[in-house]
Amino acid sequence: LCVLGVPRGGSGALPPEKPFNISCWSRNMKDLTCRWTPGAHGETFLHTNYSLKYKLRWYGQDNTCEEYHTVGPHSCHIPKDLALFTPYEIWVEATNRLGSARSDVLTLDVLDVVTTDPPPDVHVSRVGG
Repeated sequence: LCVLGVPRGGSGALPPEKPFNISCWSRNMKDLTCRWTPGAHGETFLHTNYSLKYKLRWYGQDNTCEEYHTVGPHSCHIPKDLALFTPYEIWVEATNRLGSARSDVLTLDVLDVVTTDPPPDVHVSRVGG
């Protein structure tokens, strides 16, 4: 019995599973950092390459993130040149020698995912009784 050309009971190698749970944030409204979860069973006994892709929603061309592993093993950082007030489509492609899988597309505006630094030098004191 074969599953996609891999003997059942053999090495257990399978094509990659669909990545999921993509989340992204920006620190300065010019960059974007994203992380994701590999398929439900993680690596499928073969080395799997992950590529984070992004484009402007309506008219952009596909771009590939280049700074991987910035906040963990399944993450990538887009350092600059992102447009504001325009939604982006973001997805992850997983590829190994037996095939590929693509995550669902996340749509977001950079302004909606900005995480600012906390205010500096904050002090707490009791007011009144």
